[in-house]
Amino acid sequence: MLRVVAGSSNETISVHSPVLGRLELDAAQILHFAEPIAGFESCVRYALVPYSLAGREDPTMSWLQAVDAPFHTFLVTDPWSAIADYQPEIADAEIHAVQATEFAETTILGILTVARSARELTINLQAPLLVNMKCGSAKQVLILNSEAYSARARVCSLP
Repeated sequence: MLRVVAGSSNETISVHSPVLGRLELDAAQILHFAEPIAGFESCVRYALVPYSLAGREDPTMSWLQAVDAPFHTFLVTDPWSAIADYQPEIADAEIHAVQATEFAETTILGILTVARSARELTINLQAPLLVNMKCGSAKQVLILNSEAYSARARVCSLP
C-alpha cells in the first residue's frame, strides 16, 4: 500500500487505484477542479502522487489520481521539462477560476499519453492543467495560443 500523507490534516481518504493500488491520501492534499477534466465528467477531486514505477522515481513527473469513481490515473509533468520553449497564453479569467490573482501563483501541468501504436510519449500542450497548490484549486484550460501547440506533442520515442 502506498501512503501519501503530507501531515497537514488528520483526515485520510482511501482510494483503490487500478494503476497504483491502494492509496491513503491526506484530505488536505486533494485538488478540487473547478470543472471536470475533458472526458471525465464524473470527477472533480484528484491527488498528486509522486511518480514511482518499478522503483524508479522521477521528480519531474507525478501521478494525478482521481479520488472519485472510476478512479482513473493520469501521468502529468511540468510541460517545460518536456518542451523547453513552451509559452502558453492563459486568460486572466482562468487564473481567477483557480483562486489565484496572478499567473505566478499557479503551476502548469501537462497530461502525458503513452501512444503504444506510435511507440511514443506525448503531452497535451493545448489544454494543460492550471493548479493553485496553495489552496488546492485546479482547472483544465484551453490556452489562448492553442493553434501554436498540439494536444499530442511528441516528447520521446518508447522502446
